[in-house]
Parts: sequence; C-alpha cells; structure tokens
Amino acid sequence: MKLNKSILNVVSTMFLTVALVGCGMTVENQVEEGKSGSEVAEKPGNVGIVEGSLKTTLEKVEGTAYKYTFTIQNDKTEDLTLVFPSSQEYDYSIKNEKGEVLYTFGMDKSFLTVITEKVLKPGESLEFEVDFSEGLQNVESGKYTLEIWATLQDNNGLRAKVDVDFDKSTLEAEPNLVGEVFTTEPVTYVGQIDLNSIEIINEEGLAEVYRLSDSAKEQVADLVEESTITIDFTIDSDGQRVAESFTVKN
Repeated sequence: MKLNKSILNVVSTMFLTVALVGCGMTVENQVEEGKSGSEVAEKPGNVGIVEGSLKTTLEKVEGTAYKYTFTIQNDKTEDLTLVFPSSQEYDYSIKNEKGEVLYTFGMDKSFLTVITEKVLKPGESLEFEVDFSEGLQNVESGKYTLEIWATLQDNNGLRAKVDVDFDKSTLEAEPNLVGEVFTTEPVTYVGQIDLNSIEIINEEGLAEVYRLSDSAKEQVADLVEESTITIDFTIDSDGQRVAESFTVKN
C-alpha cells in the first residue's frame, strides 16, 4: 500500500521572486475570501530593481475545502534568484480574530539545512499547492486568517493571506491506520540517529524520523548514507512511523 503525500507541490517551471539585500522592498496584501494577492512595485532609490513588479497570490484549488495554490510571480524584465536557507520553501500561520498565532506549519517539523537557489526568468513563477487542513485540525471551528510566506534567506515579505470561516466537521475523519503496512516513495537515507531511530529526506525535501522495529534494526547496518531507499513501515498507537524493512534502490 502506497502512502501518498501532497502537502507541497512545487511546479519547477513557474515563477519565483528574489530578495535583494538592502533593497527595502515590502509587500502589502489585499485579501478576499479564497483569493489574495500582493505586488511589489519599483520605488525610487531601490538599487538593482528593474522596471516591473513581484506578485504573490493565494487561490483556492477548485473542488477542495482548504487546499490553496500559493504563487510567486516575476513580472520584472530580468532574471531573479531566490535563495532558500533550508529545504523548507514556505511556512504558514493560522491566526484567530484577535490576531493571535495558534499554529505555524514549521513548528512541529524539521528541515534539512542546505542553501538552494532558484532562478526565475521574466514572466515565470513558482507555485506551491498547500493543504491547510493539516494546520486547521489543531483548532476549533471559527473564523481564522491563513497567512503564507516564502522562507527566503533575506526577505520574508513575499506573503499572501486569506480569511476563512472554518467548520471542523468538514475535515475528513482520520482513519485508524494502526497495524497497516505502508511503503514510502523513494527517499534519501541520512543516517542512524540512535539505536532505535533513523533520519531520511522524503521526496518533498523534508527531514523525517522513523523508529526501528526489531527486524529493521538487523538491516539498518547495511544501509549506506545518501542512498535511495523505500521503507515498509507501520504506524504505532502514538502515531509514530515504525520502519519494518528497507529496499535499496541504488
């Protein structure tokens, strides 16, 4: 049985924006239900900024309750380089009507510390498909503001947000997965953390930890760091993934 993940879907041919050190750019977002956008226009005295603008939008995916597409678009006339200081490329928060942050996407996750650069040509964009259900399951029914931003090295001003009237009953009930066996997509083996757990990088570039069953402990010594593997795993009563066996792909 395959376990599919679609929290983050990067469309590599689409537009990105750059944070230029010292340029003083800011983003102001105008929000509508299900859609929001922002624009950074050229300002006098901004060194290195060419004619055009940077835009962000947040639009609901048709036919879904809480899936949105976050888009960063380069409407300038020169290539722009976007620098990410880790494997995390975006973060989002959920705020109540008082403006209090109740949840952030990255608060319960770890990410690989590696600098990556993406170049956007004029007219190109970068898209992330984000399922806010993961965060919303941590709050009660009510009115909230969902705000998302690119986690850039020098600029977190590329943001978009949307107000939602959340009904918790619309979330799909979590199935009882205890005891079922799943198989990951190909992942990168990082190494053994301790006698009982390992770290991998999944297909989305996120670090994950798996506990080791007794049978997996016998196999883990044969795994080579940075190799590509798949993992047969179960989920225990605490929701922790437990590796049962490994298949080496290269």
